[in-house]
Amino acid sequence: MPDGIIQMVKEKAMASLAAISPGNIGGVDSLFSTGPRHDSAVDRRPVQLKPEKRIERYGHRAAVVLSSSRTLRSSLEQALFARGAAVANLTTLPPLAHLQDLLSSGLILLAPPDNHVRPHTSEWIEAAEMASTQESVRAVLTELERRGLLVSRGVLFAGEGI
Repeated sequence: MPDGIIQMVKEKAMASLAAISPGNIGGVDSLFSTGPRHDSAVDRRPVQLKPEKRIERYGHRAAVVLSSSRTLRSSLEQALFARGAAVANLTTLPPLAHLQDLLSSGLILLAPPDNHVRPHTSEWIEAAEMASTQESVRAVLTELERRGLLVSRGVLFAGEGI
């Protein structure tokens, strides 16, 4: 391919990608390079988000809430989502290794009980079934707050407030 055409393609690509930082994609020249890449960003390991950042963003720590009631799990999902929580309502608990991956992502997981998957941690809550679903939801939210897994709505983070 003649050098003039390559240069024209590069210029069009640069114009198309103007909103994207070249550092994020290894630079436009690297997209058209035929030689080996020497991008130090590729060689670095991904930076893991710190739990504190997830707590600040989501307003909670990772947790598993167990309930055999699909209605309660659905109501909990809606209540937690309304508070800005990163929540997932599962039909079954995944194997322990996958469960740990999900928890390390800071999620609150809602699932039916499973005798085969049972880590023993403070982030594991069995929902009490009260007289009404709303009472049960309030009880679970209160328990999550009591254990320090869900930040109370009255708590402000740095930069928040009046």
